[in-house]
Amino acid sequence: VEVASLLRAEGASPVALEAALARVGEARWVFTAPGSPTYALRQWRATVVPHLLADKLAHGGCLVFSSAAALTLGRWTVPVYEVYKVGADPVWEAGLDLLAPLDMNVAVIPHYDNAEGGTHDTRYCYLGEPRLRVLEAQLPADAWVLGVDEHTVCVFDLEAGTATVAGLGCVTVRRQGSSVIVPSGKSLAMSEFAALAVGAAN
Repeated sequence: VEVASLLRAEGASPVALEAALARVGEARWVFTAPGSPTYALRQWRATVVPHLLADKLAHGGCLVFSSAAALTLGRWTVPVYEVYKVGADPVWEAGLDLLAPLDMNVAVIPHYDNAEGGTHDTRYCYLGEPRLRVLEAQLPADAWVLGVDEHTVCVFDLEAGTATVAGLGCVTVRRQGSSVIVPSGKSLAMSEFAALAVGAAN
């Protein structure tokens, strides 16, 4: 395993930038995780990283996105630092939309069952229910939320066309305020996720 370091795309030396991009491009397995999703997106979009990630999925590579990185997977992302830490109004930012080839018009929200707030609601990656409802109202009618609990993984096997939930928690398909729970140990066809989203709203 090697580190592809790209702390800041702007101002990076051409040699360092090309070295980082080459490592991402050549890797069969790419892992990225904690931090700020909007910061990561700003750095990646200044390069060919989004193209490299999409190409990897299309040609048999493996992506492991956790925490803040998982927020970037869908068509929309939660600017969690701006909303939770700074107090900005809840608005979506554009995500990488890497799940579009799976016909998933979705926003991925990790830390879905977070309970660190104690006296205040920090579910849904520190948003809480009121702010998640504000964000949901901004989504198109056919869009939905894929919530992944902490210590939980949702594995998409693109060759098999399946999605499997594993770990301590569950995965939640939520649309227009209504939810369907997919428990740990459950495996289903990826096409079933869209059906679950439709069912959640009906």
